[in-house]
Amino acid sequence: MYGTPPDDIYCGGENGAFYHYRAGAWKQLDLGIKNLWVSDIWGIGSNESSNKLSFVSLAYDPSFGYHPPKFLSITKEDKVDSLGWNPQKMGGRFWTSNGKTFYIAHGGMFIYRYNTVINEQQFINIILGIRGNDQNDIVAVGDYCGIAHFNGIDWRRYNELTDVNGLYAAVAMKNNTVAAVGYSRNGAIVTVGRRK
Repeated sequence: MYGTPPDDIYCGGENGAFYHYRAGAWKQLDLGIKNLWVSDIWGIGSNESSNKLSFVSLAYDPSFGYHPPKFLSITKEDKVDSLGWNPQKMGGRFWTSNGKTFYIAHGGMFIYRYNTVINEQQFINIILGIRGNDQNDIVAVGDYCGIAHFNGIDWRRYNELTDVNGLYAAVAMKNNTVAAVGYSRNGAIVTVGRRK
């Protein structure tokens, strides 16, 4: 899910399912991707007068690659367009602050800019989720309950939070608060961090 509550929300899921809630009603959008699963949604722009884009990252075909992945953009008026993309570098989760540079979690960390993957960050952990406030304030999470923060120059890993029996599947970040969700051997876990 992604949106600006209370009346502009997008939801995506299996078999190309994609819905937009606006003005008190749900509308199903046909993205032409019924064989693919929507793996993440993220948008840019918050000004009512702006033509906000919600960028949609699509997972691989669950039958392991019979259909190429797609990276789509959706305007505020629900117009759908495809962005240039190398299918071999398609990610499950992504984040952007400007619609030009994308940080993509797909096992590792990829940076996509100008239709090209320009950098690949190596982590010991498999990266499963990513969110940020700006290009110099990004958090990534993954297996072994790995959490790392990017300050615009380098990544800091919080090794003291490592749990070899767990993982974080997703993360959210707003201003000075981060919340990571996942599970360990003892069940579901939520970790909240606050910057002072």
